[in-house]
Amino acid sequence: MNEHETRTLRDMGREAWNEWAAQVLKSKAQFQQAGVFSLNWFGEAGNEETQIWLNVAAADFSNQRVEDEEGFEGFIFPGPVSLEGTVFERPLSFAETVFHLPANFAGAHFLADVTFKGTKFEDQAIFDDAVFDGLADFERTEFLKEKNGPLGHGVKFQRARFKGRADFRSIACAGIADFSKVQFAGTSRFDEARFIAGAMFESAVFSAPAGFNACQFLETAAFKDAQFTGEARFSEALFNGECQLDQSQFWGDVSFREARFEKDASFSGMRAEGASRFRGAKFASQANFLDSRFNGETDFSSTAFSGPAIYRFAQFGQGASWSACQFLESVDFSGVTLSRNSSFKDSRFNGEALFREAQFQAPISFAGCRFDATADFSALQSRVAFVLAGAEFKNVPSFLEASFHEPPRVDHLLVADPLKRFRDWKKTGVSDPRGPFFKFWKVCADPDASAKFRRLKKLASEAQDQPREQEFFAQELRCRRFWHDRPSGRGMARFWLGWLYGGVANFGRSLLRPLMLWFASIFIFTLLYLSERGSEWNVHKPPSSLGDWFMSLVMGGEKFPCVSGSSSRAGEALYLSFRSAFLKLDWSGAAAAKRVFGCLYGLDPGGNAIVPLSVSSLALLQAVVSGALLFMFLLALRNLLKVR
Repeated sequence: MNEHETRTLRDMGREAWNEWAAQVLKSKAQFQQAGVFSLNWFGEAGNEETQIWLNVAAADFSNQRVEDEEGFEGFIFPGPVSLEGTVFERPLSFAETVFHLPANFAGAHFLADVTFKGTKFEDQAIFDDAVFDGLADFERTEFLKEKNGPLGHGVKFQRARFKGRADFRSIACAGIADFSKVQFAGTSRFDEARFIAGAMFESAVFSAPAGFNACQFLETAAFKDAQFTGEARFSEALFNGECQLDQSQFWGDVSFREARFEKDASFSGMRAEGASRFRGAKFASQANFLDSRFNGETDFSSTAFSGPAIYRFAQFGQGASWSACQFLESVDFSGVTLSRNSSFKDSRFNGEALFREAQFQAPISFAGCRFDATADFSALQSRVAFVLAGAEFKNVPSFLEASFHEPPRVDHLLVADPLKRFRDWKKTGVSDPRGPFFKFWKVCADPDASAKFRRLKKLASEAQDQPREQEFFAQELRCRRFWHDRPSGRGMARFWLGWLYGGVANFGRSLLRPLMLWFASIFIFTLLYLSERGSEWNVHKPPSSLGDWFMSLVMGGEKFPCVSGSSSRAGEALYLSFRSAFLKLDWSGAAAAKRVFGCLYGLDPGGNAIVPLSVSSLALLQAVVSGALLFMFLLALRNLLKVR
């Protein structure tokens, strides 16, 4: 129909219009049944019969100025509809209206309220450059045009302007919804909207609060360069496709609380001036916050990152919280700036965690964190408190070249034992440093582990945390083996002395080990003293076993009597061993020396006690061994008392 015919039929009312529409749709069905109905994606006729039908079914309201209060509520439009450039001066309703073919509202101007509540657009809906001065109500509107042709936009609002409130709650868009460069001067609500194909809001301007709560974006959601002046709410929204908020600007508060991102989410270059809330959000793929700026309070608490998380060079003016977060893959905070109190408390890092050159200008806490892979804090700068209390590291963390204005808290910090016997050296990227005769020895896979532990030891010392300082000192020596200290050649002395020191005294941390070894040495040297031969060895045989020696000690020498004298040979040997163990090598009393050595080795013809050279050598050796063990015991005691 032409413009005059359309207007005439419209003036006859809804019943007459819908009766005409029913006849037109009936003829369409007949053409389809006959196989002569042909329309392309653009709504153009493919044959003469279809063109005749279009001439009858089309409705033309374009470029008119409607001053009366018009209503299209419940109307059925069987063919294409054009309201392009039309100006509506009064409130208007398209509620429950059905558009079977494209509806063109491009450049239309709605000076008063307009409602499309419950309207169905079965084909393309075009609102490009439309202006809405009053309320624009699209609640429960259905845009059913799917992406099945050369044009991918089922509904187009490009450059449209909404001067009043825009209500798109619970709309359903089967095709791509294009809101690029749209201006929303009033409140805009898309709560519970369902975008089955892509949703494009690139360069859109939201000058008042915008709501996308519980919205479903089943394909790409593009908000690149969008500006939100008022509060922006995306709480519990589902992003099933890519989420693109690159270079977007939020001048008020923004909330993505408990939102779900099933594919890559990019916030690169994003700027948020108000509070930013991501609490409980779930990122199934990459989360990219590269170069983003958050000038308000920021909360990522309890957020789950199943893919890589990138925060390189991001800035947080009021600090941020990542408490109880889960990072299942790598996370990169290199160059990040945190200007206020921030926290990663009780978070878990399953993948690589990078904090290189990060700047912490206020207290930050990693208390209770767990790092299951590499943790790199090298070259970071911390100006106030840095808390690692109770943190657990599976690999040695790197704090090389890190700068702390206050000693960090490292109490109860745990680093898993980096030494293992067998490793898959192909995964480490380095070759096995052990020689062929030391393949069963434990070794660290990281050549720089000793330097990292040395840095940790210094941090613990500055914090006056003695247990951690001792622990990191021990690990430093252990990690040097084979890489810097070899069993033979360079560092050989440190290799073997460190091995002995660790085994005997646990690097100065064990009281029990040197004490038990000291007691054991007393009994061992007792047996050695008994085994030495005197002048009358063939007459008095020494005990042949520890049991015989013990029986001799208990029975007072009746079973194994002295060579010379009436005491017990076992008892005298034990007495000699105790004297040497307490570093008493000189004999002030000749009678005592004669009694001990005479009992053990006999007397010479002049009545002097026989002291074999081997016994003197054994006594000297025992004094050296006992001195070393007592020194290690006292050192451990000192360390224990110093800690307490």
